[in-house]
Amino acid sequence: MSHLLKRVPISVLALLPTLSGQAGAAGSKIPTPTGAEIQCAGGNVAVRYFPLQLGRRTLESSQERGTVWSMSDREAAVLETSVALVADGHKLIPPGRYRMSTWFEKRGVWHLLVFSKGKNYRSGTPYTDVALRLDGLDRPVETLKIDLKMQGSTLDLSLWAGGSRLRATFVPLAVQRQKTLVVGHPATYEFYGWPAAPEIQARIRAFEPIQFGRLRHDMPFGVVYEVSCRSDGKGVFIDAKTRTLRDNRDLLAETTRQLSKAGENAKLARRIDLLRKAITVQEALQTNVMIAGDTVTKQPRIPNLRVQAIEVPPKAETPIGAKNPGKAVVPIRGFVLGYGLRRVHFSVSDDSFKRLRWR
Repeated sequence: MSHLLKRVPISVLALLPTLSGQAGAAGSKIPTPTGAEIQCAGGNVAVRYFPLQLGRRTLESSQERGTVWSMSDREAAVLETSVALVADGHKLIPPGRYRMSTWFEKRGVWHLLVFSKGKNYRSGTPYTDVALRLDGLDRPVETLKIDLKMQGSTLDLSLWAGGSRLRATFVPLAVQRQKTLVVGHPATYEFYGWPAAPEIQARIRAFEPIQFGRLRHDMPFGVVYEVSCRSDGKGVFIDAKTRTLRDNRDLLAETTRQLSKAGENAKLARRIDLLRKAITVQEALQTNVMIAGDTVTKQPRIPNLRVQAIEVPPKAETPIGAKNPGKAVVPIRGFVLGYGLRRVHFSVSDDSFKRLRWR
């Protein structure tokens, strides 16, 4: 679940990381980035950061309470993942590239902030707040180290700094991708394989949404829907939401201002052209789509929350303008969401996401 950074006190964000300041004074040699990478759930997870000399002090004795630290005195630490990650039992981090920071809330309470947009912090940047466990070290680690390690079915992200260790635990989810069409444009569904756990069905029965995938247009600045399932007590339905149109309009306005100041700039002009084309497509889409499903019970039990796409039969009509009819992308006509003894059938067409035009 994403949050807005404004929930963290602004005075807190203004504090300069104490450790970074100390490291900057230690020497002028520019370090090279390093990191760690691991394979899990059929994909890769990696962290990238700049090594930092920290000394032997603990983090809590080196930082002021409330400090947000990018784990660097240069570019922030980066998390890259091709699989989905679940933290604290329900906080989902979809595949992508993220900036990371730690937040020292109070003594013994630390958080990992995983920013979902941009390389640098800006007010309002969405992020996911992950709990961190703090442990002391008998042998201090004077150079910052971030590592990844699988422990059974969970992934540990550990940060060693001075006399302290911070650790976050994730559950990696395999990702299944399915090509389709949305209002005539190529798109990709991204389905996440949630693990077998009683909490999954309990959350559905408690009317909580579970994001089990995304839908994105395969174009620059294409629309991205967060696709969740939830129950209203009578059945299960799909809830697909997007902020892409709003974000792209803001980005277009900002890029246009940059171009007006810079004068002629081919790169900015190209970006504006791509944004305008994407916005034209997105203005024909709904920003909030709900699709009801037909539930069938007493089926063979399956161990997790699983999604299976229902493809269009082979004899389906080839889309107009397809360059290779034998391999043309056609829309799927639905998918089945399975959990426990239940199967929920959803019908999805090329026009399911089309904006309604009222007369």
